[in-house]
Amino acid sequence: MEHAQIVKQVSGYGADEWEIFTSEWSKGLTALHGYREVKRLGGAGDHGRDVIGLCSPAACEGEWDNYQCKNYEGMLKTPKACEDAGKIIFHAFQGVFKPPRKCRFVAPKGPSMELRDMLLNPSKFRAEVISTWNTRVAPRVVQKQKHLLTGDLADYVNEYDFETFGYTTLDEMLDAHRLTAY
Repeated sequence: MEHAQIVKQVSGYGADEWEIFTSEWSKGLTALHGYREVKRLGGAGDHGRDVIGLCSPAACEGEWDNYQCKNYEGMLKTPKACEDAGKIIFHAFQGVFKPPRKCRFVAPKGPSMELRDMLLNPSKFRAEVISTWNTRVAPRVVQKQKHLLTGDLADYVNEYDFETFGYTTLDEMLDAHRLTAY
């Protein structure tokens, strides 16, 4: 199948199919990133972890990577990325897991140009997440709760390593996926 046809097919995947594809792709990265296991967790209560690569027997208490799957009709926009970054940061703050070594947004249509610029300039993404936390993140990190950016949480978010956030393009995923058994 030609590249354009593959891109069209994969871009048409539903949310579940996209997570499965991302899981398959992540398994292909096992040797490159030192994963012992790749798990698909997506769904309600996943704490912002759709697909994860675990590097040690300590699982999410050790080194691990997070792949946040976003499958929309259009590109992934900044507000949704801020919300999802906030979920990861908040649940790490709560001690649900150690902060991931890296957190990559994977979306078939990619991130918007504005979001790409922010993810390629972590200080800009940090500023956006922090400045919009109380409106974008606070009401969405835990259903029917609102976690405002104050006190220890504010200190934690201000110290969080935003260089861990990034994105992976569909072409990068397809190139690596071709090398897997899938």
